[in-house]
Amino acid sequence: REAQTYVWGTTVNVDETCQRFRRFVEHFELPSREGVSHYDAKLREIREKDQYHLDLDCKHLDAYDPHLYKLLVAYPQEIIPLFDVVANEHYVERVLPADEEEFTRIQVRTFNLRECKAMRDLNPSDIDKMVAVRGMVTRCTGVIPDLKMAYFKCLVCGEAPELTFVDRGRVNEPPLRCISCNNLGTMVLIHNRCVFANKQQIKMQETPDAIPEGETPSTVSMCVFDSLVDEAKPGDRVEVTAVYRAVPIRVAPNQRILKSVYKTYLDVIHIRKDRTARIANTAAREDREDNAAAEAEGVATAGQRWGADV
Repeated sequence: REAQTYVWGTTVNVDETCQRFRRFVEHFELPSREGVSHYDAKLREIREKDQYHLDLDCKHLDAYDPHLYKLLVAYPQEIIPLFDVVANEHYVERVLPADEEEFTRIQVRTFNLRECKAMRDLNPSDIDKMVAVRGMVTRCTGVIPDLKMAYFKCLVCGEAPELTFVDRGRVNEPPLRCISCNNLGTMVLIHNRCVFANKQQIKMQETPDAIPEGETPSTVSMCVFDSLVDEAKPGDRVEVTAVYRAVPIRVAPNQRILKSVYKTYLDVIHIRKDRTARIANTAAREDREDNAAAEAEGVATAGQRWGADV
């Protein structure tokens, strides 16, 4: 029997999950377009539009494979990278021309969860799970460089190992001794040779209609990366699909002692602007109706009384 790979601490079988998502990408069809694979067509649009993210409607996934949807909501940090791998493999096999070898990697962005939580209902049980939250953006920071790959170099001999990855804020530092000249403590970080991603911090507040009477509005911090930066502006009503995270805070920046209370934030995967909440401007239509009625009756309108050009 072949050895099977599981995600550590879970019952998620990696190979089975990839096969389930591959079947979904290849065979899911919309009722309005039978015989056409919906997400295969979307991957072909990605190449035409040059926008390398695949928006995945979770209601489609829930209708096709409810078990995979439950895994996605429960273990998003493990499942979404598997979705990325399958989407890129499908793109290379089916969409990318044979003469092209290099391409921008595609990221899967999930949205439209079955349940949308109220901001004040986010609990410790939701940590590290996928949640959907509605609210109004109140504040956005500028673009912050976020370290993704670190470049170290020896000050004595100039030896530089390969770029080291940063995993969830933790840098995989090289050994204290240089592997070339064996000197101790000579490896330093060269910041202008490192790889950075764009990062932005956003504050979101409950919408007025969701606040119980007599209560103060709840707020939540959010982090967005790369192409999601500047996607939402202050004043926008949005529905955010994100992973609810908790991180420890240092007592002071120069100490390693951590506070016992963790800071929570939303690691954003998808932002959808709520256009239905906008107030329709009917004043112009009403003004035209008033002017037409006034002309029919031979009465001067307000603008004509004051000598304005109407």
